[in-house]
Amino acid sequence: MQYSIISWTSARIALFITVGLMNTVLIRPEDVHTFKHYLGMILLTIGLAEGGYLVFRRIHRALEARSGKSQDTHDSRS
Repeated sequence: MQYSIISWTSARIALFITVGLMNTVLIRPEDVHTFKHYLGMILLTIGLAEGGYLVFRRIHRALEARSGKSQDTHDSRS
């Protein structure tokens, strides 16, 4: 049985971005420059970086499939 990792990855990215936005953009003025604010910035950065990597990986796979290359490029004769 093969599990789809894209669903968990998408959910994790959405959670990181949501919590990050709640702790940076929607934070009370008295909570700025506190642990909560810095944690929000870290989570937002992780979510955006992971989302960018996910998009990059999907584009790379699509281009690879389009050109006909396989994941394994070893020559079995050598």
